[in-house]
Amino acid sequence: MRFYLLVPVALLTLGSSACDEEARIPCPSSGDCTEFGMCTEIGGRCIADRDEACAAATVCMREGRCHSDGEECMARSEAQCRSSEECRVSGHCGLVDSHCEATSEADCKASERCAFFGNCFPYFGECAAKGEHGPSGFH
Repeated sequence: MRFYLLVPVALLTLGSSACDEEARIPCPSSGDCTEFGMCTEIGGRCIADRDEACAAATVCMREGRCHSDGEECMARSEAQCRSSEECRVSGHCGLVDSHCEATSEADCKASERCAFFGNCFPYFGECAAKGEHGPSGFH
């Protein structure tokens, strides 16, 4: 009977230490580093303060955010936007305020989102279907 009482206590101890260990993952080893370039720890938080970390991060390939603004990865050129996965899939090929958005009908029409879902027109930074633009439609 003692065995059954000790097993749950041992599992609780293992579970809490695993949580404590996970909370102390250094920035360079974290998912935020590989996904978002946030590989430097400053003041107890991870930031993306190097262009190299941003260029190596998933967010560069996926969203064109390949340069650091000192704290996070941002897009600096339309070329970065055009080479991103989001351009091909969602028509986010234009540079607007350091990030990529859908800015032209041509980009939306060339996107997978247009081909599969009929979202072929730029509307507030996204590619949308014509009926999603309210009563006034397009100008």
